[in-house]
Amino acid sequence: MARQNAPWYRAVRDCWYVRFEGKLTSLGVKGKGNQEAAKAAFEKLRTTPKPPPITAGPVLLPQAFAQFLVACKLSRKPNTVARYEYDAGDFVNDHPTLEPAQVTADHIRQWLADLDVGQTTKAIMLRSVSAFFGWLVKEDKLEKNPVKKVTRPKTASRSDKALISEADHKRLLEGASRDFRDVLVVLHGTGCRPGELQQITAETFNYKDRVVVITEHKTDHTGKPRPVYLTPELADLLHSKLVKYPTGPLLRGNKGVPWTGRAITESMKKLRKKTGVKAIAYGYRHTFVTDGLKSGLSNSQVAALVGHTTTAVIDRFYSHLGAAGDALRAALKFREKPKPDDQAA
Repeated sequence: MARQNAPWYRAVRDCWYVRFEGKLTSLGVKGKGNQEAAKAAFEKLRTTPKPPPITAGPVLLPQAFAQFLVACKLSRKPNTVARYEYDAGDFVNDHPTLEPAQVTADHIRQWLADLDVGQTTKAIMLRSVSAFFGWLVKEDKLEKNPVKKVTRPKTASRSDKALISEADHKRLLEGASRDFRDVLVVLHGTGCRPGELQQITAETFNYKDRVVVITEHKTDHTGKPRPVYLTPELADLLHSKLVKYPTGPLLRGNKGVPWTGRAITESMKKLRKKTGVKAIAYGYRHTFVTDGLKSGLSNSQVAALVGHTTTAVIDRFYSHLGAAGDALRAALKFREKPKPDDQAA
Protein backbone atom coordinates (compact mmCIF):
# COMPACT_ATOMS: atom_id res chain seq x y z
CA MET A 1 0.00 0.00 0.00
CA ALA A 2 1.42 3.39 -1.03
CA ARG A 3 2.35 5.76 1.78
CA GLN A 4 -0.18 8.56 2.19
CA ASN A 5 1.14 11.92 1.06
CA ALA A 6 1.85 14.21 4.01
CA PRO A 7 3.92 17.35 4.66
CA TRP A 8 7.56 16.89 5.58
CA TYR A 9 10.23 19.24 6.87
CA ARG A 10 13.31 20.11 4.77
CA ALA A 11 16.01 21.34 7.11
CA VAL A 12 18.11 22.79 4.29
CA ARG A 13 15.24 25.17 3.47
CA ASP A 14 13.82 25.42 7.00
CA CYS A 15 10.43 24.90 5.40
CA TRP A 16 7.66 22.31 5.12
CA TYR A 17 6.96 20.71 1.73
CA VAL A 18 4.46 18.32 0.19
CA ARG A 19 4.17 16.54 -3.14
CA PHE A 20 1.03 17.94 -4.72
CA GLU A 21 -0.25 17.00 -8.16
CA GLY A 22 3.11 15.45 -8.97
CA LYS A 23 5.15 18.52 -7.99
CA LEU A 24 7.26 19.32 -4.94
CA THR A 25 5.41 22.24 -3.38
CA SER A 26 6.45 24.57 -0.56
CA LEU A 27 3.72 25.12 2.03
CA GLY A 28 5.24 28.42 3.15
CA VAL A 29 5.53 27.23 6.78
CA LYS A 30 8.93 27.57 8.44
CA GLY A 31 10.21 25.96 11.62
CA LYS A 32 10.57 22.27 12.40
CA GLY A 33 8.08 22.52 15.26
CA ASN A 34 5.25 23.82 13.08
CA GLN A 35 3.95 20.48 11.78
CA GLU A 36 0.33 21.28 12.62
CA ALA A 37 0.53 24.58 10.73
CA ALA A 38 2.01 22.68 7.77
CA LYS A 39 -0.88 20.20 7.85
CA ALA A 40 -3.36 23.08 7.89
CA ALA A 41 -1.57 24.72 4.95
CA PHE A 42 -1.67 21.44 3.00
CA GLU A 43 -5.38 21.06 3.67
CA LYS A 44 -5.94 24.61 2.43
CA LEU A 45 -3.90 23.88 -0.70
CA ARG A 46 -5.78 20.64 -1.31
CA THR A 47 -9.29 22.08 -0.89
CA THR A 48 -8.94 25.50 -2.50
CA PRO A 49 -10.60 25.56 -5.94
CA LYS A 50 -8.34 25.96 -8.94
CA PRO A 51 -8.45 29.24 -10.88
CA PRO A 52 -11.16 29.23 -13.52
CA PRO A 53 -9.82 28.15 -16.92
CA ILE A 54 -9.16 30.81 -19.48
CA THR A 55 -11.80 30.59 -22.17
CA ALA A 56 -11.41 31.49 -25.81
CA GLY A 57 -11.28 35.19 -26.51
CA PRO A 58 -9.62 38.05 -24.63
CA VAL A 59 -9.15 37.81 -20.87
CA LEU A 60 -10.57 40.95 -19.28
CA LEU A 61 -9.53 42.48 -15.97
CA PRO A 62 -12.36 40.90 -13.92
CA GLN A 63 -11.40 37.40 -15.12
CA ALA A 64 -7.70 37.94 -14.45
CA PHE A 65 -8.51 39.44 -11.06
CA ALA A 66 -10.60 36.41 -10.09
CA GLN A 67 -7.61 34.17 -10.87
CA PHE A 68 -5.34 36.45 -8.84
CA LEU A 69 -7.59 36.21 -5.78
CA VAL A 70 -7.75 32.42 -5.99
CA ALA A 71 -3.95 32.26 -6.14
CA CYS A 72 -3.65 34.66 -3.19
CA LYS A 73 -5.89 32.50 -1.03
CA LEU A 74 -3.26 29.76 -1.23
CA SER A 75 -0.43 31.86 0.14
CA ARG A 76 -1.77 35.05 1.72
CA LYS A 77 -3.50 35.81 4.99
CA PRO A 78 -7.27 36.33 4.85
CA ASN A 79 -6.87 39.99 5.82
CA THR A 80 -4.40 40.52 2.97
CA VAL A 81 -6.73 38.86 0.47
CA ALA A 82 -9.59 41.02 1.73
CA ARG A 83 -7.43 44.12 1.30
CA TYR A 84 -6.55 43.16 -2.29
CA GLU A 85 -10.19 42.34 -3.07
CA TYR A 86 -11.39 45.70 -1.77
CA ASP A 87 -8.61 48.00 -3.01
CA ALA A 88 -7.52 46.47 -6.31
CA GLY A 89 -11.11 45.41 -6.88
CA ASP A 90 -12.09 49.07 -6.92
CA PHE A 91 -9.76 49.68 -9.86
CA VAL A 92 -10.94 46.54 -11.68
CA ASN A 93 -14.59 47.51 -11.25
CA ASP A 94 -13.83 50.90 -12.80
CA HIS A 95 -12.33 49.24 -15.91
CA PRO A 96 -14.31 46.02 -16.53
CA THR A 97 -13.90 46.04 -20.32
CA LEU A 98 -10.11 46.41 -20.43
CA GLU A 99 -7.62 43.62 -20.95
CA PRO A 100 -4.62 43.71 -18.57
CA ALA A 101 -2.28 44.66 -21.43
CA GLN A 102 -4.50 47.64 -22.27
CA VAL A 103 -4.12 49.22 -18.83
CA THR A 104 -1.78 52.21 -18.83
CA ALA A 105 -0.24 54.35 -16.15
CA ASP A 106 -2.74 57.06 -17.11
CA HIS A 107 -5.65 54.79 -16.22
CA ILE A 108 -4.13 54.25 -12.78
CA ARG A 109 -3.30 57.92 -12.22
CA GLN A 110 -6.85 58.96 -13.07
CA TRP A 111 -8.26 56.31 -10.75
CA LEU A 112 -6.07 57.58 -7.91
CA ALA A 113 -7.08 61.18 -8.59
CA ASP A 114 -10.78 60.26 -8.40
CA LEU A 115 -10.48 58.47 -5.04
CA ASP A 116 -12.03 60.47 -2.22
CA VAL A 117 -9.51 59.35 0.40
CA GLY A 118 -6.28 60.66 1.92
CA GLN A 119 -2.82 60.26 0.46
CA THR A 120 -1.85 57.46 2.82
CA THR A 121 -4.95 55.44 1.89
CA LYS A 122 -4.25 56.07 -1.80
CA ALA A 123 -0.74 54.72 -1.34
CA ILE A 124 -2.09 51.59 0.36
CA MET A 125 -4.67 51.02 -2.39
CA LEU A 126 -2.03 51.52 -5.07
CA ARG A 127 0.10 48.80 -3.47
CA SER A 128 -2.80 46.38 -3.85
CA VAL A 129 -3.17 47.26 -7.54
CA SER A 130 0.58 46.81 -7.99
CA ALA A 131 0.39 43.38 -6.33
CA PHE A 132 -2.28 42.34 -8.85
CA PHE A 133 -0.34 43.46 -11.92
CA GLY A 134 2.90 42.15 -10.43
CA TRP A 135 1.30 38.72 -10.15
CA LEU A 136 0.23 38.89 -13.80
CA VAL A 137 3.84 39.62 -14.80
CA LYS A 138 5.14 36.79 -12.63
CA GLU A 139 2.64 34.40 -14.21
CA ASP A 140 3.69 35.51 -17.73
CA LYS A 141 0.22 36.91 -18.36
CA LEU A 142 1.54 40.46 -18.74
CA GLU A 143 4.83 41.90 -19.96
CA LYS A 144 5.20 44.89 -17.62
CA ASN A 145 3.57 46.23 -14.46
CA PRO A 146 1.99 49.62 -15.37
CA VAL A 147 2.05 50.72 -11.73
CA LYS A 148 5.84 51.09 -11.90
CA LYS A 149 5.37 54.25 -13.98
CA VAL A 150 3.02 55.82 -11.42
CA THR A 151 4.45 58.12 -8.76
CA ARG A 152 3.34 56.79 -5.41
CA PRO A 153 1.37 59.24 -3.25
CA LYS A 154 3.39 60.64 -0.39
CA THR A 155 2.31 59.05 2.87
CA ALA A 156 2.03 60.94 6.10
CA SER A 157 4.89 60.12 8.45
CA ARG A 158 4.37 59.34 12.10
CA SER A 159 4.11 62.63 13.96
CA ASP A 160 2.49 64.24 16.96
CA LYS A 161 -0.60 64.79 14.78
CA ALA A 162 -1.26 61.05 14.89
CA LEU A 163 -1.25 60.93 18.69
CA ILE A 164 -4.52 60.59 20.59
CA SER A 165 -4.44 62.62 23.78
CA GLU A 166 -6.19 61.45 26.94
CA ALA A 167 -8.74 64.23 26.47
CA ASP A 168 -9.49 63.12 22.90
CA HIS A 169 -9.60 59.49 23.99
CA LYS A 170 -12.22 60.43 26.58
CA ARG A 171 -14.29 62.27 23.96
CA LEU A 172 -14.11 59.28 21.63
CA LEU A 173 -15.25 56.94 24.39
CA GLU A 174 -18.15 59.22 25.24
CA GLY A 175 -19.29 59.32 21.61
CA ALA A 176 -18.83 55.62 20.83
CA SER A 177 -21.42 52.88 21.08
CA ARG A 178 -21.00 50.45 23.96
CA ASP A 179 -19.51 47.73 21.75
CA PHE A 180 -17.14 50.07 19.92
CA ARG A 181 -16.12 51.64 23.23
CA ASP A 182 -14.65 48.27 24.24
CA VAL A 183 -12.67 48.22 20.99
CA LEU A 184 -11.19 51.64 21.73
CA VAL A 185 -10.32 50.61 25.29
CA VAL A 186 -8.43 47.55 24.02
CA LEU A 187 -6.61 49.52 21.31
CA HIS A 188 -5.62 52.15 23.87
CA GLY A 189 -4.46 49.60 26.43
CA THR A 190 -2.53 47.21 24.19
CA GLY A 191 -1.23 49.10 21.16
CA CYS A 192 -2.64 46.32 18.95
CA ARG A 193 -3.02 46.74 15.24
CA PRO A 194 -6.76 47.16 14.51
CA GLY A 195 -6.68 44.05 12.34
CA GLU A 196 -5.36 41.95 15.24
CA LEU A 197 -8.42 42.44 17.44
CA GLN A 198 -10.33 39.74 15.59
CA GLN A 199 -7.70 37.29 16.85
CA ILE A 200 -8.61 38.02 20.47
CA THR A 201 -10.78 34.97 21.02
CA ALA A 202 -11.96 32.76 23.85
CA GLU A 203 -9.33 30.27 22.71
CA THR A 204 -6.37 32.68 22.55
CA PHE A 205 -7.20 34.57 25.78
CA ASN A 206 -5.51 33.44 29.02
CA TYR A 207 -7.13 35.21 31.96
CA LYS A 208 -4.75 33.84 34.59
CA ASP A 209 -1.59 35.02 32.80
CA ARG A 210 -3.27 38.18 31.43
CA VAL A 211 -2.19 37.51 27.86
CA VAL A 212 -3.67 36.82 24.44
CA VAL A 213 -1.52 34.65 22.15
CA ILE A 214 -2.34 35.14 18.47
CA THR A 215 -0.84 33.23 15.56
CA GLU A 216 -2.06 35.25 12.55
CA HIS A 217 -0.29 38.58 12.63
CA LYS A 218 1.94 40.83 10.53
CA THR A 219 5.15 39.01 11.47
CA ASP A 220 3.81 35.44 11.61
CA HIS A 221 6.25 34.45 8.84
CA THR A 222 8.77 34.06 11.68
CA GLY A 223 6.79 31.06 12.91
CA LYS A 224 6.44 32.64 16.34
CA PRO A 225 3.11 33.50 18.00
CA ARG A 226 2.46 37.08 19.08
CA PRO A 227 1.68 37.60 22.78
CA VAL A 228 -0.53 40.58 23.63
CA TYR A 229 -0.11 41.43 27.30
CA LEU A 230 -3.02 42.87 29.26
CA THR A 231 -3.50 45.13 32.24
CA PRO A 232 -5.70 43.71 35.03
CA GLU A 233 -8.53 45.98 33.84
CA LEU A 234 -8.33 44.71 30.26
CA ALA A 235 -8.11 41.10 31.42
CA ASP A 236 -11.30 41.62 33.44
CA LEU A 237 -13.01 43.24 30.44
CA LEU A 238 -12.23 40.31 28.15
CA HIS A 239 -13.10 37.80 30.87
CA SER A 240 -16.55 39.36 31.14
CA LYS A 241 -17.11 38.64 27.43
CA LEU A 242 -16.67 34.89 27.90
CA VAL A 243 -20.16 34.53 29.33
CA LYS A 244 -21.72 35.74 26.08
CA TYR A 245 -19.05 34.41 23.72
CA PRO A 246 -17.55 31.17 25.13
CA THR A 247 -15.97 30.45 21.74
CA GLY A 248 -14.59 32.62 18.95
CA PRO A 249 -13.84 36.37 18.91
CA LEU A 250 -14.55 38.24 22.15
CA LEU A 251 -14.94 41.71 20.63
CA ARG A 252 -18.13 41.92 18.58
CA GLY A 253 -20.69 44.44 17.42
CA ASN A 254 -24.27 44.69 18.64
CA LYS A 255 -25.38 41.91 16.27
CA GLY A 256 -22.65 39.55 17.38
CA VAL A 257 -20.50 40.15 14.30
CA PRO A 258 -16.74 40.19 15.12
CA TRP A 259 -14.95 43.51 14.72
CA THR A 260 -12.64 43.39 11.68
CA GLY A 261 -9.95 45.90 10.83
CA ARG A 262 -12.10 47.41 8.09
CA ALA A 263 -15.17 47.63 10.34
CA ILE A 264 -13.08 49.44 12.95
CA THR A 265 -11.80 51.88 10.32
CA GLU A 266 -15.32 52.66 9.09
CA SER A 267 -16.64 53.13 12.63
CA MET A 268 -13.76 55.49 13.41
CA LYS A 269 -14.73 57.61 10.39
CA LYS A 270 -18.26 57.97 11.73
CA LEU A 271 -16.98 58.68 15.23
CA ARG A 272 -14.68 61.43 13.92
CA LYS A 273 -17.64 63.19 12.34
CA LYS A 274 -19.72 62.78 15.48
CA THR A 275 -17.11 63.99 17.98
CA GLY A 276 -14.94 66.29 15.88
CA VAL A 277 -11.85 64.43 17.09
CA LYS A 278 -9.33 63.95 14.28
CA ALA A 279 -8.13 60.47 15.07
CA ILE A 280 -7.60 57.16 13.31
CA ALA A 281 -7.66 53.71 14.87
CA TYR A 282 -3.95 53.18 14.15
CA GLY A 283 -3.25 56.37 16.12
CA TYR A 284 -3.77 54.35 19.30
CA ARG A 285 -0.80 52.17 18.38
CA HIS A 286 1.38 55.21 17.71
CA THR A 287 0.26 56.72 21.02
CA PHE A 288 0.98 53.48 22.90
CA VAL A 289 4.55 53.36 21.57
CA THR A 290 5.13 57.06 22.28
CA ASP A 291 3.76 56.86 25.82
CA GLY A 292 5.76 53.71 26.53
CA LEU A 293 9.05 55.29 25.46
CA LYS A 294 8.33 58.51 27.34
CA SER A 295 7.63 56.49 30.49
CA GLY A 296 11.18 55.12 30.37
CA LEU A 297 10.68 51.71 28.77
CA SER A 298 13.51 50.57 26.52
CA ASN A 299 13.12 50.32 22.75
CA SER A 300 13.25 46.52 22.98
CA GLN A 301 10.54 46.41 25.66
CA VAL A 302 8.18 48.59 23.64
CA ALA A 303 8.94 46.62 20.46
CA ALA A 304 8.04 43.38 22.26
CA LEU A 305 4.80 44.85 23.62
CA VAL A 306 3.56 45.85 20.16
CA GLY A 307 4.70 42.70 18.37
CA HIS A 308 7.81 43.89 16.53
CA THR A 309 10.46 41.21 16.08
CA THR A 310 13.24 43.82 16.12
CA THR A 311 13.64 47.41 17.29
CA ALA A 312 14.17 48.66 13.72
CA VAL A 313 10.84 50.51 13.45
CA ILE A 314 11.18 51.96 16.95
CA ASP A 315 14.75 53.05 16.23
CA ARG A 316 13.75 54.65 12.93
CA PHE A 317 10.63 56.56 13.87
CA TYR A 318 10.83 57.01 17.64
CA SER A 319 14.54 57.32 18.41
CA HIS A 320 14.06 60.87 19.68
CA LEU A 321 11.91 59.49 22.50
CA GLY A 322 13.82 56.40 23.65
CA ALA A 323 17.04 55.59 25.46
CA ALA A 324 19.16 56.38 22.40
CA GLY A 325 17.74 59.88 22.32
CA ASP A 326 18.45 60.34 26.03
CA ALA A 327 22.06 59.24 25.52
CA LEU A 328 22.56 61.68 22.65
CA ARG A 329 21.03 64.53 24.62
CA ALA A 330 23.38 63.73 27.49
CA ALA A 331 26.28 63.72 25.03
CA LEU A 332 25.47 67.32 24.13
CA LYS A 333 26.71 68.47 27.52
CA PHE A 334 30.01 69.40 25.90
CA ARG A 335 28.10 72.20 24.15
CA GLU A 336 26.34 73.46 27.26
CA LYS A 337 27.49 76.77 28.62
CA PRO A 338 29.07 76.37 32.05
CA LYS A 339 27.03 77.65 34.96
CA PRO A 340 28.45 80.50 37.06
CA ASP A 341 29.18 78.09 39.93
CA ASP A 342 31.12 75.81 37.59
CA GLN A 343 33.21 78.73 36.33
CA ALA A 344 34.02 79.79 39.89
CA ALA A 345 35.22 76.31 40.69
